[in-house]
Amino acid sequence: MEREGNPNSRILPIYEWTASHLVDTLRMHAPIERVLDLGCGTAAATRMLMQASASAGITEVTGIDQSAEMLRVAKYKFHQADSTFEQEIEAVFGGKIPPELRNYWSAVRQETTSVGDRVRFIAGDLRKIDDLIGKSDTPYQAAVANHSLHWLGEDLPAFLTSLKAHLAPQGVLAWNTASDFVADNIFPPETFSFRYNELMGMVSEKLKQRGYNVDDYKEFRKPKWSVKEIEEMAQDSGWDLVQKRSILVRNDFQRFLSLDIPLILSGLLQGERLEIKEFERLGREVTAELIKERADFGLDTTHKYDVNPIFVMRNK
Repeated sequence: MEREGNPNSRILPIYEWTASHLVDTLRMHAPIERVLDLGCGTAAATRMLMQASASAGITEVTGIDQSAEMLRVAKYKFHQADSTFEQEIEAVFGGKIPPELRNYWSAVRQETTSVGDRVRFIAGDLRKIDDLIGKSDTPYQAAVANHSLHWLGEDLPAFLTSLKAHLAPQGVLAWNTASDFVADNIFPPETFSFRYNELMGMVSEKLKQRGYNVDDYKEFRKPKWSVKEIEEMAQDSGWDLVQKRSILVRNDFQRFLSLDIPLILSGLLQGERLEIKEFERLGREVTAELIKERADFGLDTTHKYDVNPIFVMRNK
């Protein structure tokens, strides 16, 4: 769900914020008519693209995602969902969609009333993009990918090669990622990322004292690639890396306590077969003890960001 519930009400607005940066970056680099939204999810970037359509000249956006449920939400936002969608969502919430969620969706749907068939959505794995969108005499001028391409892992280079065939010469791909996938060269994660916050080390020590086998938090989700490796990957796949920029997403302390610590613990306590609620309980208990016992529990004010590199690649 969006905008409601735990923990997504604190996650998805960040995706919208990063999507806005991504779309603004794209507009600086390409004349746009037809755009691909790769890993579109619930259509945060799609919405931003259509908001910019009048000034940017956008005539068509195609969103692709492998999650059928996310695409149902995306289609609802653009008046393409089946008639049972609202009833099913009401049933999820016990008969009534929460006001915050309903108001958010209502505002989006009001924006998209006149979009019509200029937006379409395709369900499928990006690794099979050739099958999903096929060949066209009218290639796309641009593509965006809001926190999605890193999930391709070792298949990313092959995908970049396949994508070239669907973009016009000099077409632009703008995509972003996070500091647990790419080590930013301007804001190194070991200096800035919240995953390296000293509070996480204190939590780990507390859990060790309780007898838990805790992995090293500084090794948790270390970046997979360097910026240099991304640049080499682009070159090898037939792209020019024309820009790399970075944005910092400040991590709220309450969000770190209630959301990030339980998720990190679920990765560090590999041998524990616990539900996420148990990780949440452990995190609350241990951080409450630390707040009472240690005056320095919150003194690490450097590691408080998620670092989001943005890459702009041009089709040779």
